[in-house]
Amino acid sequence: MKALRFSPPEIAWTPELRWILARAFGAPTLHFGEPFDVAEAVRLATVFNLAPRIGARTPEAVLASEAGAEAALFRRAAHLTVAQNLYRLEAVRAVARTAEKGGIPFVILKGLALEALQLVPPGARPTSDLDLLVPERLIPRFLELLVTDGWVPSENPDQEQHLDPLIHPRLGMIEVHRLILGVRLSGSRRSLDHDTLSASGLTQPIPGFPELVTAPVGAILLAHALVHGLVQHGNAPGSYPLFRVLTDVVDLGSSPEALAQAGAYLREIDAEDLAAVGNLARGLRSGLPSALSGAPYSVEGRPDPEVGLLRHIVAGTLDADYALGLKVQGVFGPISDLPSLPAALRATWQALALSRKQVDKIYGPPRTRLGYLGRQLARPFDLAGRLVRSLAARRR
Repeated sequence: MKALRFSPPEIAWTPELRWILARAFGAPTLHFGEPFDVAEAVRLATVFNLAPRIGARTPEAVLASEAGAEAALFRRAAHLTVAQNLYRLEAVRAVARTAEKGGIPFVILKGLALEALQLVPPGARPTSDLDLLVPERLIPRFLELLVTDGWVPSENPDQEQHLDPLIHPRLGMIEVHRLILGVRLSGSRRSLDHDTLSASGLTQPIPGFPELVTAPVGAILLAHALVHGLVQHGNAPGSYPLFRVLTDVVDLGSSPEALAQAGAYLREIDAEDLAAVGNLARGLRSGLPSALSGAPYSVEGRPDPEVGLLRHIVAGTLDADYALGLKVQGVFGPISDLPSLPAALRATWQALALSRKQVDKIYGPPRTRLGYLGRQLARPFDLAGRLVRSLAARRR
């Protein structure tokens, strides 16, 4: 399956863009010899969610010499990320104490797993919530224990891979996962659940955490980062910072061997796409943003996948028309363990049938209770209008 076949427009390869790529991916002491606008570099680093990584991995003297007084902004972003991630790891420990009451094991997923295993520089990788994979048979008991300890369901609909998130006034948000959606054993149609992951020897202990708390092994972490970022969110760059996929690939392993191991668990991303991701990650690590910026989008009439992916990430974040046009692609073929038609019907129903909290979030609270009914009835027409606008933006 060609998951990464995007058609991005030309982008402006400014010195500011080249600087943040060099600082986020290249050798920390690599000299950047071009003049650039520091304020614009700060803006782009913030938009791409790379400011913490730049502040965490760049030596203070190098950052000060290139960014001047603005170096403090990058340092502050890294320090805030350190504090937020430490707080979330303490929240995981609190949840582990809750889970111990029922003898319930769980696996930490995504960014917090990388942080707990110390696979990323401190402060470099922001996290947002607690993604925990729980044995499906134990989820009802786990939810009972969480609610007793002050966690409150958020009234969003359950997704195929995880339940309605729960929120705690002090500890943040949990997504209780049934599956690692899109990560599968070879020959299996079903995504990995907790029991299959553990029985296959694909978990590892986390130093300093109770035995019931584990993390996926590196190949699974890498496979999940790829399918979550590039397949689930690839057509919606505004919903997930796509450069984070490349930073995770760099930190977890961008070698052909590491990507091949991860690819063994992926169906939605083929070997050619994996090679493109690896080539791009290694190119950025080598300090090649200038070379990439000068590369043609197509070679002998075929799109260059490495350059195309990099331009897609940049344009999907900065070019409003391109981002809007991508939404058409995101409507069709949602990643799922279900056959195509049931998966599409499920996605359509979830887009149409909104809870009151979803109505409030999307449209704002109506003045009366009847307003909720009115907005539900208007929802199909609103989605149709958005689809038309997306198609128009795609043509532009």
